[in-house]
Amino acid sequence: MAYNSTIKQKKCKCGCDKYPTLGYKGYYIHHFPKDNNKQPALIKLHRISKVKSDYLKLADILFSKFIKKRDADSQGNIECVCCLRTMNIKDKDKEGDMIVNTMHFVSRGTYSLRFSEVNCHAGCCYCNADMHNEPEGLAYRRFRNYLVSCVGEDEVKEMELQKRNINKLTEGDLIAIIEKYKN
Repeated sequence: MAYNSTIKQKKCKCGCDKYPTLGYKGYYIHHFPKDNNKQPALIKLHRISKVKSDYLKLADILFSKFIKKRDADSQGNIECVCCLRTMNIKDKDKEGDMIVNTMHFVSRGTYSLRFSEVNCHAGCCYCNADMHNEPEGLAYRRFRNYLVSCVGEDEVKEMELQKRNINKLTEGDLIAIIEKYKN
């Protein structure tokens, strides 16, 4: 992967060949350390620390679990909104990473839509990567067509316009999101 920077990028702290995910303290997202209770260390941080970035990580985890559960059938199978392949929430790829991701039509960087249930749907990691690598590519167009069929062209255009707005989430907003998706 080519980077346009003179700063040397370090690999994941666990020793794998992946690069860290932003906000996961030097770890790739799925290699973030877990404690003895099989919960991400992040959930314990929520009880101890009141750092906004920790609230954001916890909100992301809980919201992602909600979206996957919402879009899955009773056996845990989902159909990717882009490629229409069916897979189980527990399926993993060759490297041990989860195949089912929460896909954001408008990127997660647009905080006003980051936790929007309309903007997010469960899909496969391959289409999610395609959307990230090719912002106007086939996966994006398929996801857009899916959303247009669900909510209409006007709503989709409104979502696309929101990515130009500057917006922020407060700690209070994040705590409310955590409380909403905790169960």
